[in-house]
Amino acid sequence: IISQLEIQNMGPSINSAAHEYWPGMPIDGTTFVYTRLVRSQEDFYFSYKVNDSQWSKSVPAPGKVNTSENEGTSSVYIGPERQQLYFTVCNQGGYGSCDLFYSDLTDAQWGPRKNMGPNINSAAWDAQPSISGDGNTLVFASARPGGQGGKDLWIARRINGKWSVPENLGSEINTEGDEEAPFLHYDGKTLYFSSRGHEGYGEHDFFMVR
Repeated sequence: IISQLEIQNMGPSINSAAHEYWPGMPIDGTTFVYTRLVRSQEDFYFSYKVNDSQWSKSVPAPGKVNTSENEGTSSVYIGPERQQLYFTVCNQGGYGSCDLFYSDLTDAQWGPRKNMGPNINSAAWDAQPSISGDGNTLVFASARPGGQGGKDLWIARRINGKWSVPENLGSEINTEGDEEAPFLHYDGKTLYFSSRGHEGYGEHDFFMVR
């Protein structure tokens, strides 16, 4: 299976002389969002699919979601009733060192960032959100107490418009080491993540669980 993978550069419409990382897109596959680091400043950039082989020239996220501070590790949801960008903000007056925030898309403009609140965020490090295809399940990494050790993956669900208290994903996924960078597939059943605790080939390896 690995030999059948073809890795291609995203090209000059997206890549630049700066650092580009933390890519993501909603379920329809027509929008590409990532973080670009320019002169120690992290901002969100967006590109839109032109055809099967071409993406538009990326531009800073329209609206007010980008600030003079850093924004990163995003996950975007675009659905019929709401369009939201979930992301991480660190050391800017949240509940912990890093918190999860979101922004709403209105008239093609991303609104000011909003903290997801104490029901989701803790006094510890909370980061790297991944939103499900239907927008109702959130998986993220956290160093909060009550886990298996190090950074663990946690899950929260939107029920009747409100987010539940996050639950640890348990010892089948989390270890005494660090589990990070979750990606919840659009099928709602497959989770990809990085781990230093499971046996692999190096310090951080990619793993999959259904």
